[in-house]
Amino acid sequence: MDEQLRAELLALLQEEEGWDPEAGPDPRYWERGALTDVMDSGGEVGEGGEGGEGGEGGEGGEGSEEGGGGGWGVGAERLEALCSEELAPVVELQARL
Repeated sequence: MDEQLRAELLALLQEEEGWDPEAGPDPRYWERGALTDVMDSGGEVGEGGEGGEGGEGGEGGEGSEEGGGGGWGVGAERLEALCSEELAPVVELQARL
């Protein structure tokens, strides 16, 4: 993936052009715990990151940055908006895959 496509895809996942992705996910579109297909420490997929200590990778306590509560995922409203229309950056990524 080249830098231009990466930037176009990132723009779909943030509200403001000035959002700094290095500061973390834009909370208007991303939700902590929305990604629930994380592995627990025993290699099992936990619901919402439950079932293993720390949720993601077994590091940190519940609610910490390192684990617990599943991963960051695009919220349902934004995900529906992204899937409801054919967006050029998404089509380009799919074509490259």
